[in-house]
Amino acid sequence: MLAVKNSEPVTLRFFLGHELVTSLALALVAAVCLGALLGVLAMVGYALRLRREAARARAELATTQADMRAALAGLPAVTPGVIPGVSPGVIPGVIPTAAPAVSPGPGPGPSLGSPDAHGL
Repeated sequence: MLAVKNSEPVTLRFFLGHELVTSLALALVAAVCLGALLGVLAMVGYALRLRREAARARAELATTQADMRAALAGLPAVTPGVIPGVSPGVIPGVIPTAAPAVSPGPGPGPSLGSPDAHGL
């Protein structure tokens, strides 16, 4: 539809006196395609730079991980919940005190079915 409605000839003048006579529709389509091509070429440089940065970051990550593994290899193994050099059940910095003796009382206590269990 664009070509039918815009079929008038136009003259495109370039540098050094070159001229091109073509239809307006063809000139518009060529300009759009040339603009898209220039945009893609501009993005290629940016994409290549991002790829180089990503590769550099991956290499740095691998080096850091290798350094961490080497540093951790020299440390003693740690069991979760166990503090090296401390007896189990002892909290460092806390002075243990004797726990008060709890007497069981006169009997087994109220059963769930008795009225005393519900406060009655």
